[in-house]
Amino acid sequence: MHTIKQRLARWFSENFDIFREGQSSWVIQPKSCQGCLLFLLLFVPLVLISLGYTIFLIFKIYPIVFSTLMTRLGIASWLGLPLLIAAFLGYFINLPLFILTARRQDEQRVNFEILPLWLLKYWCLPSYKIRYQAYSYIAINVSGGLIPIILALYQFHRAQPLAILIVTALVGLISYFLVTVIPGRAIVTRWSRFWLITTVAALSAMSLVADGVNRIDVSVAFAGAVLGTTIGADLLHLKDVRPENAVTPLSIGGAGLDDGIAQCGLCALIMAEWLPAAMAFLSAYS
Repeated sequence: MHTIKQRLARWFSENFDIFREGQSSWVIQPKSCQGCLLFLLLFVPLVLISLGYTIFLIFKIYPIVFSTLMTRLGIASWLGLPLLIAAFLGYFINLPLFILTARRQDEQRVNFEILPLWLLKYWCLPSYKIRYQAYSYIAINVSGGLIPIILALYQFHRAQPLAILIVTALVGLISYFLVTVIPGRAIVTRWSRFWLITTVAALSAMSLVADGVNRIDVSVAFAGAVLGTTIGADLLHLKDVRPENAVTPLSIGGAGLDDGIAQCGLCALIMAEWLPAAMAFLSAYS
């Protein structure tokens, strides 16, 4: 067994180069014909599987989720296409909310462009000094923050406001303690903790609102998850992330549709929509 491991390790080192890129990523690069052939044999099936999975999501899963979103949140049918376009293009739009104070003062030396740089150094000519102040600001992303929050606030007109406030308080309290703050960069949530927040939003909405024909509990779960995550995970942690020291401006919902605000709302909506049917199916065959 030890000999087989040595042979495999030697064969791998002869055909592949492995090196670290960054703090958490590794790169494997083939350096021989056998390595390239094996890489192609493994890479092509993975590409086909990922392509098939993407096509399945686009043509099967996404239409079901979007139709459920339109129906349960009371969105008019004529707003479907504009909402879809805004959700995808809004990832590139960050609307500034407020500007913070200057985080530092630096001096930048600007040389004369008339003469070459080596001639300036040779003659020891002075250069201009420009003093500037760099400002930072807090923004909100259109697809990851603004659209989910508007849809969540609209549910106060359709659903039970008290139930939405209770779910928002529960989700905000849990998300406040479950997120991880990276000072000067972002606020992130682990995958397991994300599902815990989503499950709390869905189950609390289902327990507070009676299951009826209009399924108001689904809209309550969506609104509570979006508003609770926005308040507990983002707004209450702004002082901890120290945005005035951030290298780039911070954005609420900055990851777009992949951000925790939009993802928690969508997953809570889907869970509240399909969990009763799944429980009825399991109880029927148990």
